[in-house]
Amino acid sequence: VPADQECSPDKRETTHGIWVTPEQGLAANLRGEIPLSPPTLVTLQELLQHKTLNELQDDVGRRGWGDPRLPRVLPVEKGAVILEPWDPMIHEKEVKFDLASLKKRVLPVGEPFSRLWLYEGIWRPVAV
Repeated sequence: VPADQECSPDKRETTHGIWVTPEQGLAANLRGEIPLSPPTLVTLQELLQHKTLNELQDDVGRRGWGDPRLPRVLPVEKGAVILEPWDPMIHEKEVKFDLASLKKRVLPVGEPFSRLWLYEGIWRPVAV
Protein backbone atom coordinates (compact mmCIF):
# COMPACT_ATOMS: atom_id res chain seq x y z
CA VAL A 1 0.00 0.00 0.00
CA PRO A 2 1.41 3.43 -0.84
CA ALA A 3 2.54 5.41 2.21
CA ASP A 4 -0.15 8.07 1.71
CA GLN A 5 -2.98 5.54 1.18
CA GLU A 6 -5.83 5.98 3.67
CA CYS A 7 -7.98 3.18 5.01
CA SER A 8 -11.68 4.09 4.96
CA PRO A 9 -13.97 1.58 6.71
CA ASP A 10 -17.67 1.50 5.84
CA LYS A 11 -18.66 2.33 9.47
CA ARG A 12 -21.18 -0.54 9.45
CA GLU A 13 -19.47 -3.91 9.31
CA THR A 14 -16.02 -2.39 9.70
CA THR A 15 -15.84 0.48 12.17
CA HIS A 16 -12.08 0.92 12.33
CA GLY A 17 -9.35 0.27 9.81
CA ILE A 18 -5.56 0.36 9.56
CA TRP A 19 -3.04 -0.97 7.07
CA VAL A 20 -0.85 -3.75 8.49
CA THR A 21 0.94 -6.76 7.08
CA PRO A 22 -0.63 -10.17 7.71
CA GLU A 23 2.11 -10.91 10.27
CA GLN A 24 1.53 -7.61 12.09
CA GLY A 25 -2.23 -8.25 12.19
CA LEU A 26 -1.83 -11.78 13.53
CA ALA A 27 0.66 -10.62 16.18
CA ALA A 28 -1.58 -7.72 17.26
CA ASN A 29 -4.49 -10.15 17.57
CA LEU A 30 -2.47 -12.42 19.90
CA ARG A 31 -1.56 -9.40 22.02
CA GLY A 32 -5.24 -8.42 22.20
CA GLU A 33 -4.62 -5.11 20.38
CA ILE A 34 -6.59 -5.95 17.22
CA PRO A 35 -9.20 -8.61 17.94
CA LEU A 36 -9.82 -10.46 14.68
CA SER A 37 -12.58 -12.84 13.60
CA PRO A 38 -11.82 -16.47 12.73
CA PRO A 39 -12.24 -15.97 8.94
CA THR A 40 -9.83 -13.02 9.08
CA LEU A 41 -7.29 -15.04 11.05
CA VAL A 42 -7.41 -17.89 8.52
CA THR A 43 -7.12 -15.46 5.59
CA LEU A 44 -4.16 -13.61 7.11
CA GLN A 45 -2.46 -16.94 7.84
CA GLU A 46 -2.90 -17.94 4.20
CA LEU A 47 -1.54 -14.58 3.02
CA LEU A 48 1.70 -15.21 4.94
CA GLN A 49 2.81 -17.62 2.23
CA HIS A 50 2.93 -14.80 -0.35
CA LYS A 51 5.87 -12.42 -0.12
CA THR A 52 4.63 -10.00 -2.78
CA LEU A 53 1.38 -8.84 -4.30
CA ASN A 54 2.47 -10.36 -7.62
CA GLU A 55 2.91 -13.78 -5.97
CA LEU A 56 -0.56 -13.52 -4.48
CA GLN A 57 -2.13 -12.45 -7.78
CA ASP A 58 -0.40 -15.29 -9.64
CA ASP A 59 -1.63 -17.83 -7.10
CA VAL A 60 -5.20 -16.53 -7.13
CA GLY A 61 -5.20 -16.53 -10.93
CA ARG A 62 -4.32 -20.24 -11.02
CA ARG A 63 -6.97 -21.58 -8.67
CA GLY A 64 -10.70 -21.48 -8.19
CA TRP A 65 -12.76 -20.80 -5.13
CA GLY A 66 -12.75 -24.44 -4.00
CA ASP A 67 -15.29 -26.07 -1.74
CA PRO A 68 -17.02 -24.12 1.02
CA ARG A 69 -15.22 -24.28 4.35
CA LEU A 70 -17.47 -25.53 7.12
CA PRO A 71 -15.75 -25.33 10.49
CA ARG A 72 -17.13 -26.92 13.64
CA VAL A 73 -17.67 -24.87 16.80
CA LEU A 74 -17.35 -26.60 20.17
CA PRO A 75 -18.18 -24.94 23.49
CA VAL A 76 -15.47 -25.04 26.15
CA GLU A 77 -15.09 -23.52 29.60
CA LYS A 78 -15.03 -19.73 29.21
CA GLY A 79 -15.18 -19.78 25.41
CA ALA A 80 -15.23 -22.00 22.34
CA VAL A 81 -12.93 -23.90 20.00
CA ILE A 82 -13.33 -23.91 16.23
CA LEU A 83 -12.09 -26.97 14.38
CA GLU A 84 -11.29 -25.99 10.82
CA PRO A 85 -12.24 -28.46 8.06
CA TRP A 86 -8.62 -29.65 7.78
CA ASP A 87 -8.38 -30.51 11.51
CA PRO A 88 -7.69 -34.23 12.08
CA MET A 89 -10.58 -34.48 14.57
CA ILE A 90 -13.22 -32.56 12.59
CA HIS A 91 -15.38 -35.68 12.16
CA GLU A 92 -14.88 -37.18 15.62
CA LYS A 93 -18.14 -37.47 17.58
CA GLU A 94 -16.65 -36.34 20.86
CA VAL A 95 -13.81 -33.86 21.19
CA LYS A 96 -12.92 -32.50 24.61
CA PHE A 97 -10.66 -29.67 25.66
CA ASP A 98 -9.61 -28.33 29.03
CA LEU A 99 -8.58 -24.78 29.82
CA ALA A 100 -5.12 -25.69 31.12
CA SER A 101 -4.10 -27.62 28.00
CA LEU A 102 -5.47 -24.93 25.66
CA LYS A 103 -3.41 -22.26 27.42
CA LYS A 104 -0.26 -24.35 26.80
CA ARG A 105 -1.10 -24.92 23.12
CA VAL A 106 -1.36 -21.32 21.85
CA LEU A 107 0.74 -21.07 18.70
CA PRO A 108 3.09 -18.24 17.70
CA VAL A 109 2.39 -16.15 14.63
CA GLY A 110 3.05 -18.01 11.40
CA GLU A 111 2.61 -21.55 12.74
CA PRO A 112 0.03 -23.50 10.74
CA PHE A 113 -3.16 -24.17 12.67
CA SER A 114 -6.43 -26.03 12.35
CA ARG A 115 -7.97 -24.86 15.64
CA LEU A 116 -8.94 -21.48 16.99
CA TRP A 117 -9.73 -20.96 20.67
CA LEU A 118 -11.90 -18.08 21.90
CA TYR A 119 -10.66 -16.99 25.31
CA GLU A 120 -11.18 -13.64 27.01
CA GLY A 121 -12.62 -12.20 23.79
CA ILE A 122 -9.64 -13.12 21.59
CA TRP A 123 -9.48 -15.95 19.04
CA ARG A 124 -6.10 -17.69 19.36
CA PRO A 125 -4.63 -20.43 17.13
CA VAL A 126 -3.88 -23.56 19.14
CA ALA A 127 -1.93 -26.73 18.38
CA VAL A 128 -3.60 -30.10 17.90
